[in-house]
Amino acid sequence: MSRQMELVLQILRDSPGHMTAAQVFEHARKQLPNISLGTVYRDLGRLFDDGEIGKLLLPDGSSVYDRTSDLHGHLICSQCGKIEDIEDNSLADQLRRIAGDTLTKAEIIAEHLCPDCQNSISKS
Repeated sequence: MSRQMELVLQILRDSPGHMTAAQVFEHARKQLPNISLGTVYRDLGRLFDDGEIGKLLLPDGSSVYDRTSDLHGHLICSQCGKIEDIEDNSLADQLRRIAGDTLTKAEIIAEHLCPDCQNSISKS
């Protein structure tokens, strides 16, 4: 694994949440000023293909990257776009039980209004 790819992976693993390629690039430039955005995109693609990280396709068509490729759900605020991992994996476990080894991909995404957006709506 190249030094750049190791850095990209470490940035994602250290992140508290999900990151766009641009966000990973901004963090990577702090340690490797000569790294290019293209390199970050290629490395993210390879890490995803190798099962090292997850990639989440958002309702608006954009993508964010996840520090884990483990099957889990996501809760997305339909107003501000905040993404939270769903800690209860009962649905993911059920998919694994039904599909077994034939499960190749699953995205569990639920949209809602986060508490901050609910508060801002109720105050207006």
